[in-house]
Amino acid sequence: MAVQPVTMTAIRTRKKKQTPEQLYESLDEDVKAELINGEVVTMSPASIQHNRLQKFLSQVLNEFVEENKLGEVFVDQAEMRLGDQRYVPDVSFVANEHLDRVKPTRIEGPADLVVEITSPDTAGRDWGIKMRDYEQAGVREYWLVNPLVEQIQVYVLGSEGKYVALAPDETGAYRSTVLPGLRVSLRWLWPGADQKPDVRAALRALGLR
Repeated sequence: MAVQPVTMTAIRTRKKKQTPEQLYESLDEDVKAELINGEVVTMSPASIQHNRLQKFLSQVLNEFVEENKLGEVFVDQAEMRLGDQRYVPDVSFVANEHLDRVKPTRIEGPADLVVEITSPDTAGRDWGIKMRDYEQAGVREYWLVNPLVEQIQVYVLGSEGKYVALAPDETGAYRSTVLPGLRVSLRWLWPGADQKPDVRAALRALGLR
């Protein structure tokens, strides 16, 4: 029986085109990407300022949550699945009563609090589809940290399931509703020229050091 040669056409025919989901799942772990509306969106390397803010917020939140035994804080590469969407928030918090959502490789369903540090590349998504999806999925508190204008905007789910902007207190600090007792001041994030956010000073102000 003659053996038929395998042509390049046959190889191309056999090879199936990857779906966006397959492409997303095949990415290396060190590649930060999200799957949004069937499109794989890769993230540019974060700026030094972004890294400093993310580190500061994650450390302060984690210390507060650990001290009060409130749940678990996740950073950066912790994927949050909302239906078909795959998001990777800069920082997220899952309360004790929802820790069943935390699976070995992802958070299945909404975190209770999500922090996104915006950039010119991500602002459209952070304020647009992410905000809509987080609201609809039930993320109870959404922080948008904008380094360009040194602002925080905090949204909490209202009684009708819609985000309501949270106003700062008389000192200019934002007080979390998901984590009672936690506050974040603009001065902590942006202490002044050539100064980095001081985790220890923030923890002292919160009575944790």
